[in-house]
Amino acid sequence: ASEDATCFGLADHHVLTVSVPASMGPAQIVLPWTLDHVRPHLKPVQKPHTPIWVGGHSLAGARRAGRFGDAFTVPPETTVEETRERFALVQAGFAARGMPFGPQPFRRNVFVADTHEAAVEGYARLAQKRLITYTERGLGVMDGAELRDNFEAAVSSHAVLGTPDEVIAKLVDLVTTLPIDPLLMRPQWPTMSPDEAIATMKQLGREILPAINAVTPAAPVPA
Repeated sequence: ASEDATCFGLADHHVLTVSVPASMGPAQIVLPWTLDHVRPHLKPVQKPHTPIWVGGHSLAGARRAGRFGDAFTVPPETTVEETRERFALVQAGFAARGMPFGPQPFRRNVFVADTHEAAVEGYARLAQKRLITYTERGLGVMDGAELRDNFEAAVSSHAVLGTPDEVIAKLVDLVTTLPIDPLLMRPQWPTMSPDEAIATMKQLGREILPAINAVTPAAPVPA
């Protein structure tokens, strides 16, 4: 098998290991490795285990969520069309297991400022170098040259940037177009000071979240 195929297979096994019911007694789990006399020591409230959210940029990650997970966590760089494609795979996997497909966790990078230009500039200050580094290491899903030369265009299909009104309009459009809930917004980046991170969280809570919480997410498409 290729290295990628091996990695994907191991990821499947990792999810299976995590899903061992906390209520079970000593057991043997046979994967690419063997675990003897396994007895989970954490006792979650949920039965048989805590909900397992499976993420991933690739289609393989969506299939894995459908086969083994309780939800698919959409990465922040995933476009609307890519999300639809992945949701169809997750829904098919859930259906094969007799599970309903409801709104899924959805991540988005959000930056709010007094003007649209200030929001783009602020997000570039926080994220541009990091995103370029991801692409240089083969981890990114965007074009490195475009990230350098036309940052706003490179992130426009997924990052939500602008004034409070602009951001609310974009997020409302997302949650009424796709069956997503919760909506997970990133309020802090490594280059932020603690004061800046706290101010960002307060701004999102004051100006953005009330409008989003008042919206009913889109219903899933019937299987």
